[in-house]
Amino acid sequence: MFKVIIADDEPMVRMALVSLINWGKIDCKLLYEAVDGNDLLNSIDKYKPDIIISDIKMPGKDGVEISKYIYENKLNIKVILFTAYADFSYAKSAIKYDVVDYVIKTGSVDTIIKAVEKAKELINKENVVDTMASKEKFIKSIINESIYEEEEISRNIKDLKLDIGDYIVINVVFEYDENYYDKSAKDINISLYNFFSMGFDKQKNYLINFNKNTFVIVVYDIDTRSYLNRIKKICHEILDIVTGFMKINLKIGVSKIFNDVMNIKEAYEQANNALSQGFLDEDNKLYFYIIDIKQVDYSLIKENDKLLDALCHQIQKGNADESLNLLEQLFTLEVNNVFSEKQIKSSGLLIENKCSAFLADHDVTLMEVTKNTVEYYSLLINCKFFNKYCILLENIVQATAKYIDSYKRNTDIIIMDCNKYIEKNYFSDISVNDIAKNLNVSNSYLSRLYREKTGNTILNVINTKRIEKAKECLEKTDMRIYEVADAIGIEDPTYFSHFFKRYTKCSPKEYKLKFRKEN
Repeated sequence: MFKVIIADDEPMVRMALVSLINWGKIDCKLLYEAVDGNDLLNSIDKYKPDIIISDIKMPGKDGVEISKYIYENKLNIKVILFTAYADFSYAKSAIKYDVVDYVIKTGSVDTIIKAVEKAKELINKENVVDTMASKEKFIKSIINESIYEEEEISRNIKDLKLDIGDYIVINVVFEYDENYYDKSAKDINISLYNFFSMGFDKQKNYLINFNKNTFVIVVYDIDTRSYLNRIKKICHEILDIVTGFMKINLKIGVSKIFNDVMNIKEAYEQANNALSQGFLDEDNKLYFYIIDIKQVDYSLIKENDKLLDALCHQIQKGNADESLNLLEQLFTLEVNNVFSEKQIKSSGLLIENKCSAFLADHDVTLMEVTKNTVEYYSLLINCKFFNKYCILLENIVQATAKYIDSYKRNTDIIIMDCNKYIEKNYFSDISVNDIAKNLNVSNSYLSRLYREKTGNTILNVINTKRIEKAKECLEKTDMRIYEVADAIGIEDPTYFSHFFKRYTKCSPKEYKLKFRKEN
């Protein structure tokens, strides 16, 4: 029964609506008679009606304001407005608030009943859509494992009455050249979704927009004797149009037949596995699940591992050209010997991990070096097209090797400039911070880099230079101790004596006497 509220400030109109219409006969139940707009507004929360029949002009809130309130608050209520001829143009202003119909007060009872039937039809259609959406959302939740407990899955299956008989799961992945299309990714996704809806319109199905590059289709209540040819025909028709006319690269994986909703996750994994069987076979676009029993020869695995070791070594040395050459050899080995998607991606993820580790040693990330906004680990894992996978790995390898090479060149320059600055300024009261500021690098970075490259510290080099200069002054001049201290940037003669003794095991005075005695 559809719940109805009527609203009119004229008692006779309300009486007519109550008595002249057999509400039960049209599957409706009249819950309340509101006397004005405010009364109607208060009754909405209390009675939660499906349909409201309201006068357009009432004290308090008028019919248009009520329609606006319902529209803006997204309430699942259909509104029919009563209007006089003089109010008709005013009533039309409510069209933007999804008013179902306008009924002239001088019209017949049949006109009101027709408007109610129209509202009921819209409610039924939306209920079907809402039910479908709820079922599709639930199926998606099973697949992405946001719902995983068997008890909860069983309860949802029962509540949604999800009895789908024999079914298959189809996994569709696609990509396209963004430079070819003026449309946004969202618009292309919508276009493809609508296209698949039409393609499978004669098959009972749940079409789930899994993410921006993936659809999952559950085709149910299938005829197990003839479904295969039918599915092939539909998929090939779609593939021909999408890959040809729309210039979109698309692949379709199909599971075996299942008959228990609890197994939808397994069916999806089969469809996904079917796609992986064609990871290297990009000429074919439609793949049906088979059990993969192929084993790669151990000697090929050893060769693969040797190539990986050599590749990572060249990346770490910063040799971009040699790294790309070895990567190409790796791809050739994988293609010629039909490695599985899992085996190929295992190597790719190892390379990505090594590159990330090499760059971390230089306090930078792979995403920063490549100026990419998405983690490459995720991109590699989810990549369904071998050509795109190759491009991703080439970008990772080339960017990492080039950065390391550039880093080595730059660090050599930094070390040279640091030494030059020390040579020119060691006799002043300089610090590591002064040098870092002059070279436009951080204090900690410069200290760590200098130690890694030379095995010495900047402070020790400065102090060694000062001691050498102090020795020279003591050996070749008659400068007093305080003058020697001042010449190497130390203002306090007492501190200079301690400083000198720490490095030479004797005081400046003792050193001077010893040198002259020996010479």
